[in-house]
Amino acid sequence: MRTEIAEQFFRIAWYGMLGLCFAPGLIGAVLGANEARIRPWSKNPYFWEYKGEPVLLIGGSDEDNLFNHPEIGNKGLEGHLDLLVSVGGNYVRNVMSSRDEGNLWPFAMDEATGLYDLERMNKGYWQRFEDFLTWTGERDIFVQIEVFDRFDYAQNNWKNNPFNPVNNVNYTLEETGLPEVIPGHPGQRQNPFFRSVPNLENNTALLPWQEAFVDEMLSHSLPHGHILYCISNETNESEEWGAYWARYIRNAGKKEGVEVHVTEMWDTWDVRNPMHDRTLNHPELYTFIDISQNNHNDGQAHWNNAQYVRDRIRGNPCPINNVKMYGGISHGGGLDEGLRRLWRNLMAGMASARFHRPGPVTNAGPMYGAGLGEAGRAYIRSARYFMKEMGWPYIEPDLSFVALAKDHSLAVHTEKSHVVYTRNNEGEARIYLDGRKVAEMTVGGDLSNWDSGMALGLAGELNGERSWRGIFHEVAIYDQALDAETIAAHFQDGMAGQGEGIQAYYRFDLKEGAVVPDISGKTPALHLQIANMDAADWSAEGLRVRDAVRIASEGPAERLSQAIQASNALTLEVWITPAEAIQSGPARIVTISADPSRRNITLGQSEDAYVVRLRSTATSDNGIPCLQTLAHSQASIAAMRSPERDWAAIFVSHGELLDIDTSPFKDGLKAQWFDPRTMAWSEAAPLDTGHYRPPSREDWILVLR
Repeated sequence: MRTEIAEQFFRIAWYGMLGLCFAPGLIGAVLGANEARIRPWSKNPYFWEYKGEPVLLIGGSDEDNLFNHPEIGNKGLEGHLDLLVSVGGNYVRNVMSSRDEGNLWPFAMDEATGLYDLERMNKGYWQRFEDFLTWTGERDIFVQIEVFDRFDYAQNNWKNNPFNPVNNVNYTLEETGLPEVIPGHPGQRQNPFFRSVPNLENNTALLPWQEAFVDEMLSHSLPHGHILYCISNETNESEEWGAYWARYIRNAGKKEGVEVHVTEMWDTWDVRNPMHDRTLNHPELYTFIDISQNNHNDGQAHWNNAQYVRDRIRGNPCPINNVKMYGGISHGGGLDEGLRRLWRNLMAGMASARFHRPGPVTNAGPMYGAGLGEAGRAYIRSARYFMKEMGWPYIEPDLSFVALAKDHSLAVHTEKSHVVYTRNNEGEARIYLDGRKVAEMTVGGDLSNWDSGMALGLAGELNGERSWRGIFHEVAIYDQALDAETIAAHFQDGMAGQGEGIQAYYRFDLKEGAVVPDISGKTPALHLQIANMDAADWSAEGLRVRDAVRIASEGPAERLSQAIQASNALTLEVWITPAEAIQSGPARIVTISADPSRRNITLGQSEDAYVVRLRSTATSDNGIPCLQTLAHSQASIAAMRSPERDWAAIFVSHGELLDIDTSPFKDGLKAQWFDPRTMAWSEAAPLDTGHYRPPSREDWILVLR
């Protein structure tokens, strides 16, 4: 517990920072009314306003905990901020983190013992923070703070963290229950640090010190009107954790007479996952939304998810932020896809968009995101110019008048569908859709590297990620490749699970129970268990999966995997009805896998394409390269228009053809292409078919006005 001396210290820090003598409740009066602070725009709460004017937050930076990198780049932190402003940027992320080389921790260390004293603050750390807040305020750069980053509280970072009991003089392992070592990824939730609040474990030996840290942070940040607050970085902890700190920060603001805005960032990529309900359903607590993890999703699903959230809060709108847009080798599908996310987010009516930090940069590109690199700067400049040119904030996201012109017979559709994947022992792989071969490739090597310890699952990975929604009618898996004639016959018969070689077979006409029996006749049978019947229900058609749910074998699918290994061939056959024509992840329909990055085989839905990832000695553990039904399934569109329908703007990726219905718009609109890389304009004209073809296979924006 904090001592009386410590309490006095924190009061002094609160009211005496920078030599100013703020009395309680006077910060708002000294710094002006809340109208001068960032807050939801009174005319359209989907966007922010600052000093009475609407403001669009666009940014990028090369670090996430910027304040703790005073020497960043060639010109230091102020130079980095100036570079952002020079290209039209005004938005950065700031994690209160100390895990990088050269970073300072918030608490003072006794040099003699090497232990931290949580009663004494590290003046260097907090001076860096104060300087950062001052410099960003001077430049009208908006800062989204993340108070707790789970990566600081696990693995090697926890070993050095002052909150680790072995690193401070204030409490012990026994008093707090905190472990000395956290071996796992923070997503495994091994650290009770995040369960200290009263509605969880009420850890009174730890919570006052956490509050002391937050108090000190707020003593610096509350006087500034350009700050937003996010409790955690991509958390999957209990909702009580975020709720406690959201109330704590908002109450601190009320005490000082200032309006503050708070959110929480959830870990799951799926915005329809109930985890996101914790913010979406509680506008009284969280005054804006952050959907940064949606920026792991690619293509059309990325846009669709943003629109889902926007529509979800239509009755009580608030700003929707994206403080992290991934786009690197290991996160987010590469740099090009990361750049596309900027345009999709802005045209989707998002309130903010920031490129995630690059991390290590190789010849293949950045590891995590565009940051404030050359491409990031070009796109920030381009986006700022374009959105102003098109009259932001008076925009309406709208895809109702435009579509990609492609062969929709090869795409996922929301009717009952027969999907079959075969791979023979010579490596020839094919996908059949409704009895017709629609894709093929050679998957070299053999299946000797299959892992017989992996379980069989439906409708998502076994850890609940990459969930798929729709109806299962039949699933059959064989240890041989069915030929085209047999597959066509199965389609005509409307049945699967016929013929030799069947190793697992499921029919979903039971209409009750939490067990889906394997009726292949093979032993041991590979029955599937439905973990949560609230997320799935039996209907006259089959098993309808409505939300993320584990449907899997209780143990490894050892017999099945070994049979396929021995034959070096297989068929995966399903009758399904997708709930949506666009699902992402890819969303797992049927999978034999360990986690999102290790599998034997997966049939999934990627955007509007079916995709199969097969592990062999010639592919990766993730089954890459894969086979899919549409060659350009990642192509995507985003569109916005004026409320008066006197202009429209359409972003299209991969140079795909656009099919546009101009009838809802005013007559006489002229078409132009806008190059988001160079900001150059060029004339546009429809083809004889009426479609618009972009000038190249790159990403373009078509403007009608």
